[in-house]
Amino acid sequence: MKGFSSTQNDGGPTAKWLRINQIMRENKFGIMILQETHMDEEREANIQNLFGRRLVIKASADPTSPRQRAGIAAVLNRGEFDAEHAKVEELVPGRAILVKATIHNGKALTILGVYAPNSTSENAKFWDKIRLSFIENPNEKRPDIMLGDFNVVEDAIDRQPAHMERNSATEALDKLKLELGLRDGWRTVYPDSVKFTFQQTRIGEGDMPAMSRIDRIYITNNQLRKARDWRIQPSGLNSADHWIISVQVSAEDAPEIGNGRWTIPERVLEDKRFLEKAKEIAKDWAKKNEHIGNERTEENNPQQTYICFKNELMRTARNRDKVLVPQIKRAMEQTQKELNGLAREEQTQETMKMIIEKTKALTIMERRRHQKARRKV
Repeated sequence: MKGFSSTQNDGGPTAKWLRINQIMRENKFGIMILQETHMDEEREANIQNLFGRRLVIKASADPTSPRQRAGIAAVLNRGEFDAEHAKVEELVPGRAILVKATIHNGKALTILGVYAPNSTSENAKFWDKIRLSFIENPNEKRPDIMLGDFNVVEDAIDRQPAHMERNSATEALDKLKLELGLRDGWRTVYPDSVKFTFQQTRIGEGDMPAMSRIDRIYITNNQLRKARDWRIQPSGLNSADHWIISVQVSAEDAPEIGNGRWTIPERVLEDKRFLEKAKEIAKDWAKKNEHIGNERTEENNPQQTYICFKNELMRTARNRDKVLVPQIKRAMEQTQKELNGLAREEQTQETMKMIIEKTKALTIMERRRHQKARRKV
C-alpha cells in the first residue's frame, strides 16, 4: 500500500484532477491525502462522477468558505485495495480527516490526514484540538500514520536558512505525537539528510529562497518496521510549490515483493529496429543449433544454444532501451542522484546553494515530463 500527501493547486478543478489521476496511476498510490482542495459537496460529486471508476474521493470543506480556502480530501485508488469499504471521518472541518482502510490480508490501517493553519497560535490550537479529541474518545482507533502539510518545522536541519524555532505550535505538536505514539518516519530513516518539500516562490532578485520540510509523515514504531520506499519528489503540477511525500506500508505477514526479473519493456517490443535485430539473432542461433546434429557436448547442445540466444537477445533489448528512454528521464535520474549525494554531505553555504539549484532543476524537469505524459493519455 503506497500513500502520499501533496498540497495542490493547478488549473481548474477538472484539469487538476486529470493530473492527480495521472499521478496516482503512474506511482500506484493506494491512498492520497490532498490539502487546499477548495471542494464543496457539489464539486466533490462532480469529480466523483468523472473519476469514479478508478477513484473514491472523500472531501472535507472549510465550513465558511468551502471554495475559497483550506479543504482536505482523501483519494482512494480502487485498483490498489478495497477502497469502496474504506471509511473517512471528519475530525476538523477542512483541516483534518481520519481514513480507516483494510489492506493486505484484512489488516486495518488508520491514517490521519492534516492541513494545519499557517498562524502559529491557530496551528497550536489545531494540534490541541486533535489531541483532546482522541483523549475524549478513548475507544477511537488511534492513527497508524499522520501525514500532510504541518505548516511548522521542528528541526533546524529541515529549513533553509537553518535555525531552531520552538514555539507554542511545535510544543502542541510534540504533545500530540506523544499522545499518539508517532515519530517522523523520513527523518528516522534519513537522520542526517537534507531535503525540502516547500520552496518560497516570491523572492527578490538575487535572494536565496526559503525552503522547508513542512510536509511530513509521522508513523508508529510498529508500522515503521513495515514501511519502506520513503520518498520526497516533485509532483509535476505546474503551479504546485510543494513536493510529494510518500511511503509504502505493508502488512507484517505480507510477502516480500522485489523488483522481479527484468523483462523487455513494451516500448522495446514495439520498436521496429529491435524487432528486425531480434529476427536476425534468432535466425543466427537457429542455424547454429542445426549444425549441432547428434554431436552434443556439455558446451555444444540445444540447451546451451538457447541460453546464448536468450542472453544476446536480452543484451540487445537493454541496449535499445537505453536509446529509447527519453533524455529528460535520464537527466532526472542523474539530477536526483546528485541531489541525494548532496543531502548526505556537510551542509555548508555552497552545498545548500547546490541543493537549491538541483531542486529547482528537478522540479522543472518533472513538470515537463508530466505534461508530456499527459498529452499521450
